[in-house]
Amino acid sequence: MALGIPANINPMTLLTTAVLLEDTMNSFKELRDTLNRPTDPSLIRRRRQGTVDVDYLEWFTVNRILDTHCPGWSGEAVVTTAGDTVIVTYTIRIPTAEGVVSRSATGSEKLGSGFDPVASAEQQAFKRAAARFGIGLDLYDKPTGKDYRAPGETRQPAPWTASRSSVRPSYQGSVIS
Repeated sequence: MALGIPANINPMTLLTTAVLLEDTMNSFKELRDTLNRPTDPSLIRRRRQGTVDVDYLEWFTVNRILDTHCPGWSGEAVVTTAGDTVIVTYTIRIPTAEGVVSRSATGSEKLGSGFDPVASAEQQAFKRAAARFGIGLDLYDKPTGKDYRAPGETRQPAPWTASRSSVRPSYQGSVIS
């Protein structure tokens, strides 16, 4: 084992992988700007919560956004309980040109609520941690009136402000998808 690398792993493979990952990393500012773009309306789901329609993203949609725009991201869930409530703290770590940036959030679900409490709390925490990077953050905009959006109405994405020739093909467009 040379330099702490197991004998069955070629050090050149590790170096090549590290260089490829470094070449795909954005600065944190670029990443933040990308993830804070308005959400593609086709990705948004809606459910009725009380008397208000609430827009949201499915956890797997958030996962795909991270896979697309944040190569090498990782996540960690820590599960605890407090009385009859399951609490999950989820931390997302994203490698950037400046180093790894992390954001954490919590989710909770009561035992006996009719849902899998761990899965439900983890989904909440995961999506909230992603929102701290900007993913779907526009969905948290507070309504300005009782019925702030008519059923079936979707938000309009903001125009793309960067020159399309100056960005990678995966980032071309006006909304995060």
